Amino acid sequence: MKRLTKLAALIVLVGMLTSCAMFQVPKTPEAKYLLARTEFNNMLKDYLFYKEMLPLEKQAELSATFKPYFEQTKILLDNWGAMVIIGGDTTDSAQLWVERRRFLMRLLIDNGILEVK
Repeated sequence: MKRLTKLAALIVLVGMLTSCAMFQVPKTPEAKYLLARTEFNNMLKDYLFYKEMLPLEKQAELSATFKPYFEQTKILLDNWGAMVIIGGDTTDSAQLWVERRRFLMRLLIDNGILEVK
């Protein structure tokens, strides 16, 4: 019985440590870039999922609004990734991403694609 209790405590401890590790703020330029790319991909995925549920004329309307912003953001992230690869200064790219992410989130919320809970 003691052995089972110790095993359960160990499993809980490992779970807590793992969850803490998952929510750490990235510190390296590479980790920050990868987090930004993941966030962008998630926003794009949500947008595309929402768009496909709409009638074709509404899809075209939504594409006209969103496509330029997603394309510009992809270019920003590609440039950031290149700076990470060559070991350049990524401070400006990171700041531009913060501003662009805020803008895209507002656009997605204002158009009913994302809900704030």
